Amino acid sequence: MSEALHWILLGRTLRPALPVSAVVGTLLSAVNEGSAVIGGRVSRVLILRTVLNYVVPFLVASWGFLSSGRREKTS
Repeated sequence: MSEALHWILLGRTLRPALPVSAVVGTLLSAVNEGSAVIGGRVSRVLILRTVLNYVVPFLVASWGFLSSGRREKTS
């Protein structure tokens, strides 16, 4: 786990994970927080939820990228 975090913090997963995070995060934010934003009900909780909509897909895509590389090395 610490090796994966090391690679993520070094930015090694940035190139493959960033586009995934941008698309999925935007879709999740539009679906889950769109009505609150349109209605002008912006709060700290809403901002946190929106940030998580981008962070979680980034971490999942990074983990997938790192996992695929690990499988290739062991094969």
